[in-house]
Amino acid sequence: SGCLTRNLNNPQKRRDNIIYAVDVPESVYEYLRRNCRSKVVRVTHEILPHLKTEIRLKLAERLLDRYRKAKCVVTSRLHACMPCLAFETPVLFITNSPQAPRYHGLVELAKYCSEEKLLSGQADFNFDNPPENPKAYLEIRNDLIQRLNSWVKMHSDQ
Repeated sequence: SGCLTRNLNNPQKRRDNIIYAVDVPESVYEYLRRNCRSKVVRVTHEILPHLKTEIRLKLAERLLDRYRKAKCVVTSRLHACMPCLAFETPVLFITNSPQAPRYHGLVELAKYCSEEKLLSGQADFNFDNPPENPKAYLEIRNDLIQRLNSWVKMHSDQ
């Protein structure tokens, strides 16, 4: 994936005691509320299509700032998962179909489980002391940064 959000930085390492539940089913949200000591806040990537670009950008910036400071993020969205990897924010990706073509090579970059596994208490994720993310994304991130830098250098010399 060439997702540029995976290349963002997190200059501040301060974490709030908040778990963000991003576009997860109601059952997952309720499970988190019942089983986590931290505050659980629901978040969505859904925005109204008629909003002006500057408002959409501010909303995106606000989302990214939340992910940057979160204790952890539980999400069904790749577009929430990828920046969390970059920010070193512990993330649990919820998917019932990890083999889906759109997830090929991506789902393994983060911790993940099915909704059923989470709800049955079998997820290998401690919400009170979230584990670090796997580091497999770093190789892809570094390669993308190198390619972007080469492209910028090649085009800035012209």
